[in-house]
Amino acid sequence: MATLRRRSFLRLAITSGALAWTGGRPAEARLKPDSEASGWPLASPVVVPLERVSQPWHPVSFDAWFDLPSESDTVPRERRLKGFLLRVPPSEHGAGGVEALCRLCPHELCWVDLHEPSSVPPVLEERPDHPLLVCPCHTSIFDPARGGALVSGPALRGLYRFSLEEGPTQVTITEIERSAIEA
Repeated sequence: MATLRRRSFLRLAITSGALAWTGGRPAEARLKPDSEASGWPLASPVVVPLERVSQPWHPVSFDAWFDLPSESDTVPRERRLKGFLLRVPPSEHGAGGVEALCRLCPHELCWVDLHEPSSVPPVLEERPDHPLLVCPCHTSIFDPARGGALVSGPALRGLYRFSLEEGPTQVTITEIERSAIEA
């Protein structure tokens, strides 16, 4: 009887709601994007009124759908990623603005949540004055003020990012970072 590792189990468990199981083959062998751009196009853009992200540090959740080629590459399989939009005020780390981040921790694909600095696990020497994103499974910590960059924990990278266009009345999310699909 084969042993099912935790990461493999999580991939199988979330196939209906997030990422696709790679079937033991490298994801690169199945994914054939139209271009070499860093993003993977969503099945349809996600549009959020700008007024919903007017207040800093108040996340707005969204579902983003994308198509993966099927085993035969003739019928695409639709998959979903959960993400959130978050207005980040200007700081020493950047100009601020709206960030679109995936809620999946790149370590073991658990859902991250926004936490006030006082409720973040005591693994940081210096606590910022703004909320952080924390993975409840293994306590990876990410900084939304720096585009979801990894601050602490076993994850090897920051959160996956969505590409967005901010217009005068709405935010349009068009792509997910290719690494999220290949994970």
